Amino acid sequence: MTESLATRLARLGEMKANIARLQDEFKAEEASLLQEMRDSDRKRIFWPLDNEFGTASVVESSTIKIDEAALLRELSEEQVTAIQKTVVDQKMLEHEVATGNIDIEVVSRHSTEVPRKPYLRFGTAKETTD
Repeated sequence: MTESLATRLARLGEMKANIARLQDEFKAEEASLLQEMRDSDRKRIFWPLDNEFGTASVVESSTIKIDEAALLRELSEEQVTAIQKTVVDQKMLEHEVATGNIDIEVVSRHSTEVPRKPYLRFGTAKETTD
């Protein structure tokens, strides 16, 4: 006889709760290790595995956030038409800036760099050199 649907759902609920708990533990440990690596000015750590090395690298990056409404107010109608669909087409904006049709200074006034959350990237390496 197979397990009842209720029993399987209860077990799945427990599994989901365990995953959430493990994710919280992972995030806390990752934040702690990131801070330790920053404090010791280490960007990459190696540890021995069977025939290679495990690696953990600090990854920090950012992305650019454009205040599209403010940017659009400053551009001419022709410039807006060149870059806009229902939202600003980032690739077309880059193209228009690259070709000189839109001044990069105008775009810069409406753009801010938004840091992404740092994380550790795990992998393997054949040797311990960076």
